[in-house]
Amino acid sequence: MPSGPRVLLVSMHNKAGYIAGAFQAGATGYIGTQLTNYLLENEKLNATDLYAIVRPGKTSGFPINHCLWDLRNPLPEREFPQQIDAIIHLSAVRERSEDSTKHLPHHIRISVDAVARLYAWAQKHGVQRIVHMSSASVYEPGTDPKKLLSEHSPLVKPPAHPYALTKRWSDELAAQFRTDINSICILRPTQVYGPDLNSQSSFKKLIHQIRSQEPFSIPAPDGHYVCPIYIQDLLNVIFHLLQTANNRTVVLQGPDFITTREIITSMAEQLGVPAKITMDKTLNPQVLAFSPESMEDLGPHQPTTRWKKGMTRMMSSL
Repeated sequence: MPSGPRVLLVSMHNKAGYIAGAFQAGATGYIGTQLTNYLLENEKLNATDLYAIVRPGKTSGFPINHCLWDLRNPLPEREFPQQIDAIIHLSAVRERSEDSTKHLPHHIRISVDAVARLYAWAQKHGVQRIVHMSSASVYEPGTDPKKLLSEHSPLVKPPAHPYALTKRWSDELAAQFRTDINSICILRPTQVYGPDLNSQSSFKKLIHQIRSQEPFSIPAPDGHYVCPIYIQDLLNVIFHLLQTANNRTVVLQGPDFITTREIITSMAEQLGVPAKITMDKTLNPQVLAFSPESMEDLGPHQPTTRWKKGMTRMMSSL
């Protein structure tokens, strides 16, 4: 395969302070791991053109190049190649179960400070394209199932979960660099699911709770309203955006508008156990689903995998 663009991948950051996902096979960073396999196995990129950031003293398990950097520290330019054509930035703090402000400094170091250092380096070295992975959690959830959100809906503001808040700040920082970097696409996917989930995935935790027959308490009558996206659809879009000069913000979701109840019952059916659900009338259902118009610019690259088909694939990989 002829040489292609030289791409730097920045994947999930865990508590130990290093990048572990795309480049530590079987470790953390679900999207990064899947993306690396996708790029290599489908010959989208040569292994010699793919660079991974890893903690000093670590390796990735993939036959690609490595750049040593602990994201909490200043960027060591000597570890980076002189020429990189594009960056795919997927990094965030891995542990998100607690919303306490005591975790805010760690989120800031990884999602804001490290992004500023990396994109300043990219600006200095003439990087032309960046795919900046964000999250749909930067939006304030809706409250009316009849009113879908859009890419222009209100964003979270303090007080908010440290992950969502720092992702919003990270997006705003990335947008600032658009004046000097040719293309920075900010990608905001909804909840991601698919085969070979890692142990920290919210869907993996759902599966564990269903198996243990621990009841789910959801807002009446059917829980929250969401549009999860299948991992392969997400990977296709990331690679499409990597090839396309695109200076916009893209909301990405699956084609099915479903409820928490539907998610739990369909997964329980696959596991062959009853779905134990109770309704909590003190909770208000939230909407994190977007108008399909938000993805029109993607054309044939829009996600197409229906929930039941993708969910079946996910469950069969357990």
